Amino acid sequence: MSVQLIREFTLDPTTSRLDCKQTIKNISQSAKEYCHWSRTFALGGGICVIPLSEPSRFPNGYVMYEPESNINFRPVDKQIVRQDGFLLITGAPKQPKLGMDTSAGWFAYLMKNNLMFVKRFPVDTDRPYNEVAGLTMSIWYPDGPMCELEPIGPREKIEPGKSASFTETWYVMPRSFPKDPSAVPVKEIAEAVEKYTK
Repeated sequence: MSVQLIREFTLDPTTSRLDCKQTIKNISQSAKEYCHWSRTFALGGGICVIPLSEPSRFPNGYVMYEPESNINFRPVDKQIVRQDGFLLITGAPKQPKLGMDTSAGWFAYLMKNNLMFVKRFPVDTDRPYNEVAGLTMSIWYPDGPMCELEPIGPREKIEPGKSASFTETWYVMPRSFPKDPSAVPVKEIAEAVEKYTK
């Protein structure tokens, strides 16, 4: 055994805010390198709203992982559109694994049960990220009953006896699911996120 993983959950007593702190402790005799990679399942068939940031290394704001471990840096998919500085994933794309390098530090997921799930997480643009494409977040969106929402932390070099932590914060709030996925009010959603998740 080389590392110990500790997860701490803190629920706000009056709101939906849930702080999820993950700590990696090195209990070996040599330095280890790891990163946080969240994997949260949400109801499938929702709409992802991801604020883009500049500069991005990806011409279309995201990459798509294709068969035989190929990474498409210029994917085109009818279920993924850019709108007013945001990336919208409105349904299952032709390949389910997608990656982004946004530094905005949040994204929202609108679900058909009229709830919006928001994740906030730190991004450090001055540090390397372990994923081969240097992702700060990933979405796994298959054609099925669930979708994976995945913030990614920077690479941590952890010396023996030391630890590294990463905290993401979750929120759930009412939000009517749009009848027309192409008409998502992204700026209104961003304003709600800024107002209710600080």
